[in-house]
Amino acid sequence: MEIFTAIIIAISSLLGVFVGALLQFYFSRKKEYEANLFQLESQAYIDFVKVAAELKTAQAENDPVKINICISSLTEAKIRILFFGEPEIMSKLANFYRAGGVVDKAETGGLFLEFCKAVMERLSESKKIPKDTIECLILGANTRQKVDTI
Repeated sequence: MEIFTAIIIAISSLLGVFVGALLQFYFSRKKEYEANLFQLESQAYIDFVKVAAELKTAQAENDPVKINICISSLTEAKIRILFFGEPEIMSKLANFYRAGGVVDKAETGGLFLEFCKAVMERLSESKKIPKDTIECLILGANTRQKVDTI
């Protein structure tokens, strides 16, 4: 009987170690997967905002080659946002495009800045950045019409 008890204790100890290792593996893989998804999501947002700013500059310079490249890059970033983005942020981006999708106009520029603000809040929960700072850094100091909403 003592041997049977010792065997049971040994097996249960080994089983506990095995289950613990499996759980550790599962949770570390899950954490890695979520970190990779967050990286893809973040990069899609950053690429979109970057290319939107580049498009604004290309349009101001009236450079058709840069404009076409930017439009292509914007489309790619929008697709990645569709696959990896948060529904609330996708909704803000869709509202911007439904209103015309032009960054320089007061009506749509405000929607673009709302999208940017939502992205910043998603990527960095602790940062509160004033609207005029966002507008200056993304759209440039010489924005034709000031955007009044956020």
